[in-house]
Amino acid sequence: MTKKGGNLKVKKKVYDFTKCREEEFIGVFVESDLSKTVANYIYQHTSDIESAEFARELYHNGKVEMDEQAVITMRENIKNSKLVISVKNAVLELLKD
Repeated sequence: MTKKGGNLKVKKKVYDFTKCREEEFIGVFVESDLSKTVANYIYQHTSDIESAEFARELYHNGKVEMDEQAVITMRENIKNSKLVISVKNAVLELLKD
């Protein structure tokens, strides 16, 4: 967060889930669009309206803007998800910076 004119401004970054580096086979990486996979997983496993709207945005746009707290929350959710390891690793790699 940065302070601007007395107001707190939260830094956000756009994450493009359409260009994830996924390990298709051991040692073989491909660029994958995981936006719909991740969006559907979030949508099917949430009871929170805000998360459902986030999933819809990701599904339709492929890219989402997230602040640091949202990234931390998503990392934890992905780590604890039942998504296959190649998807988990690709998303965690995307969200690491």
